[in-house]
Amino acid sequence: MVKESDLLGCVTESLKAHIENVISLDGLLSTISQERLNRELIQEYSGQIANCETQLTRIASYKGRLYENLVNGCLTKEEYLGLKKQYSDEYDALQAAIMGWQEKITEVKENKSERSRWINQFRQFEGMEGIDRRAVIQLIRSIRIVSK
Repeated sequence: MVKESDLLGCVTESLKAHIENVISLDGLLSTISQERLNRELIQEYSGQIANCETQLTRIASYKGRLYENLVNGCLTKEEYLGLKKQYSDEYDALQAAIMGWQEKITEVKENKSERSRWINQFRQFEGMEGIDRRAVIQLIRSIRIVSK
């Protein structure tokens, strides 16, 4: 048996300490140049996009030669259709990958990184004095009570 007031006090203090730790972590991480990290991320993602675009060009070239090989008799119609489907699937996958990389670049530019969202979730409770329903829903996954 645990008194409700004791449980609330313990949970409140634990949350305050955790929020304080997260905000301290944010302070440490902010000393690392976020702008530099963002530039590096954008450069990496742009490189991935360029790589995908190169592959798209290569696949388009293969598809063009594929029809020529069918007409010249180098490929049967079944081989042609199989390879055409394979190239089309690869092409679609690369286009989807490019869209994914572009979304990541947009997120970095808008500074909606996972770290920022996570820290901001805790930052909004910085100075809390008591626990309310919103804090419980957003910050607490479970509470374990262990006997001494």
